[in-house]
Amino acid sequence: NDFDDVVKDVNLTIKAPSDVPVDVTIDKSDEDLVKLVQDFVDAYNSIRSDLDKLTNFDGESFTTGLLFGTNEALRVDTQLSRVATDRYFGVGSFESLEEIGIGVDDKGKLKLDTARLQAAFAEDAQSLQTFFTDSESGVVAKFNTAIESLAGAESGLLTNRNDSLQATIDLNLDRIERFNASLDRQRERLLLQFFQLEQVIAGLQSNQTA
Repeated sequence: NDFDDVVKDVNLTIKAPSDVPVDVTIDKSDEDLVKLVQDFVDAYNSIRSDLDKLTNFDGESFTTGLLFGTNEALRVDTQLSRVATDRYFGVGSFESLEEIGIGVDDKGKLKLDTARLQAAFAEDAQSLQTFFTDSESGVVAKFNTAIESLAGAESGLLTNRNDSLQATIDLNLDRIERFNASLDRQRERLLLQFFQLEQVIAGLQSNQTA
């Protein structure tokens, strides 16, 4: 028989009956944790790579990225770096990502020391869980807060910037339409004047002939 969650998060399969008590030993596994943390590191580094492209300056072609020199890019860079290097108090025995093997390289990207993460898990798995998942002061909560302030659908920094740029684009399109309409009217007026001028010239030529 199979018994699921008789003990929390443990599934048991009974192979055969026994006349004597059977001891079941359950060991903690850090395999899923290492994979999830690596996914987190990769996702963070992907954002950093995109930010580098958007703020890039090419000295040879004198071209720049879309967000080169903008306050928005600077704030994204600053907030992400702050959360990655911040101290986390009141969430157990770990207080920084560096302590559990997640460091920052000279390009601002994260790097994972798997052995150090596994050692932290072996030392105090409960504190490590709290460090990541505490609803107010944990790593996930702080990153969610930063991401919401930067890219939130309603009032995020990049969302507001996008809305502002779109408003400018719409305003310029309206101005272009008005200019085109004005040019069309001037074109019609000039064509009419040329037509009238041709009529006058034709009349003069007729009188001259007479």
